[in-house]
Amino acid sequence: IAEALARGGRYAHQYRVRRTDGDYHWIEANGHVDKNDEGVPVSFPGVLIDIDERRRLEAERDRAEALLTNFVQALPGVVYAKDLEGRLLIGNQGTTDLIGKLPSDYVGRTDVELLDDKTQAAAVMATDRRIMAGGVAEQIEEEVSFPDGRQAIWLSTKAPLRDAEGKVTGLVGTSLDITDRKAIERSHREIEERYRLAIRATSDVIWDWRMVDGHVIWNEALATRFGHDQAETSAQWWLDHIHPDDRARIDASIHAVIDHGGEAWFDEYRFCRADGSYAFVLDRGAVLRDGAGAPVRMIGAMFDLTDRKKAESALYESEERLRLATEASDIGFWDVDLVENLLIWPPRTKAMFGISSDVAVSLNDFYAGLHPDDLEKTSLAFAAAADPEQRALYDVEYRTIGKEDGVIRWVAAKGRGVFDDGTCIRVVGVAIDVTARKAAEKELRELNERLEMRVAEEVAERAKAEDALRQSQKMEAVGQLTGGIAHDFNNMLAVVVGSLDLLSRRLGDSDPRAVRYVEAAAGGAPRAAQLTQ
Repeated sequence: IAEALARGGRYAHQYRVRRTDGDYHWIEANGHVDKNDEGVPVSFPGVLIDIDERRRLEAERDRAEALLTNFVQALPGVVYAKDLEGRLLIGNQGTTDLIGKLPSDYVGRTDVELLDDKTQAAAVMATDRRIMAGGVAEQIEEEVSFPDGRQAIWLSTKAPLRDAEGKVTGLVGTSLDITDRKAIERSHREIEERYRLAIRATSDVIWDWRMVDGHVIWNEALATRFGHDQAETSAQWWLDHIHPDDRARIDASIHAVIDHGGEAWFDEYRFCRADGSYAFVLDRGAVLRDGAGAPVRMIGAMFDLTDRKKAESALYESEERLRLATEASDIGFWDVDLVENLLIWPPRTKAMFGISSDVAVSLNDFYAGLHPDDLEKTSLAFAAAADPEQRALYDVEYRTIGKEDGVIRWVAAKGRGVFDDGTCIRVVGVAIDVTARKAAEKELRELNERLEMRVAEEVAERAKAEDALRQSQKMEAVGQLTGGIAHDFNNMLAVVVGSLDLLSRRLGDSDPRAVRYVEAAAGGAPRAAQLTQ
């Protein structure tokens, strides 16, 4: 009032006054201060208006506006309102961030006036007009561009803005940035597609157990492998189809994992087919848990082991027959598992290396038990049998030195490698103790050597006798020749001696000189006869 009196002219002021009932009410005083020519106030007429109700309504309005403003600002994403021409009436901080301007700069303006991407702005306004014209709220996805060039996808919910009479006066909307969610959804779709293709590509029976209600979803393999045409069952249905002798064990084993924080489960059991027969299966599952660690889902796969079990049974029977056959003979069986680095020796084979039947063995025992002189050739033969390029027959004889008794034995071994995709996984074969045979061979060899020596001696004596015989035969031949010559010579001497005797008789004593000649010739004849004797 003092200011109005000093200033003069119009006066307006709101203040509270106490009424006769003691309550304060708001009033508004409107008046005019009149001054004279000297500037002195001379009159101050006016009216008093009760504005208590108006002030209450304005306070409620202000509180509602504050509440609305705080609510809009607190909402995630973009919140806005537009009039029928598409001009913004209000916007929250998300709207400010999207447009890149302060509210004072964008309120009262349209998207075409505010957004740099005019095509995008026109599309948004066209959608807004359609919704206002249709009078029905819609939820749509929109592509938006931020001032910094970043692209995003918004999930927008837009509805007509109506006045008190229900007339459409504009549009309200909210928009959430779902760019990351869309990327996750796309990733999930890709994962689900791969999962679907993997399920179709595998022969395993895939199951998905939702634990909150016991609902189980199966893939098509449940029908193709086991004849059940159900795609969805309960967990109890699965349990009821487990062989009665296996049911309690499987129920306990799977809940031991689920109820005690486990993540993975696997077990083998017999599962009932649709025709009532049972299949041997290997079942595996992974437990999915929520943030508190509670199990919410379990996904797994059943693998049909029936054929493998039959093969294992046939193999067991075959191995049992082989074991009985080897035990009934002197043959020892051996099996080297190269994948697990295991050596399998029955008692008979252990005995060939001087090892007790209850003692565990390894490949080290095999190599340590070989005689040093046979170690290299035996190792090379084994390596050739396990080599995918050679795949040679393991056929070798070697000496062993008993681990416990130190006895040297001879062993003959044969075997072959077992290959899988070009890799040797096992080498199996048989071994026989040939110590006695080797001793017999050695004795036979020594006997042959002695016999050969005696034969050589006999041959030498015989050669010597034959030489003597040949010499004797030569001498006999010479004697026979000499006897013949002597006989003929004696006959000739007889003729000479007879002639000399007849000549001596005829000469008589008539010619002493001739007689001496005859006597000299007759004296030489006996000496000539002595040469042939």
